Amino acid sequence: MNTLIGIGIGAAYLYSLSATLFDDWLRRRGVEAGVYYETAAVIVTLILLGRLLEARAKAGTSAAIENLLSLQAKRARVRRDGKEIDLPVEEVRVGDLVVVRPGEKIPVDGVIREGRASSTRAW
Repeated sequence: MNTLIGIGIGAAYLYSLSATLFDDWLRRRGVEAGVYYETAAVIVTLILLGRLLEARAKAGTSAAIENLLSLQAKRARVRRDGKEIDLPVEEVRVGDLVVVRPGEKIPVDGVIREGRASSTRAW
């Protein structure tokens, strides 16, 4: 894409430059050549504006993803062999019984086997 844009801008600029430098020569031959300096400038401006907006959108998306990842629980309380063990989330296995106390973050996906869940947040 950059190559095509560069060729278009370069062609508009070189054509305009030649039309400016050889205006009298072209008029004597009956050619009315226009100039396109503003077209090249507008294209460059729009491309730079587009890149700026893209960079801002990427930065905002990256920040949002980082915020979501910070909400993730780092540890899980797992009941194994009748004991509750505090483990890193990566060590939770399929079939483990995870104990979540009120107010704690839910560390992994699963099914509620006992107790109940409710939310006081207004979604």
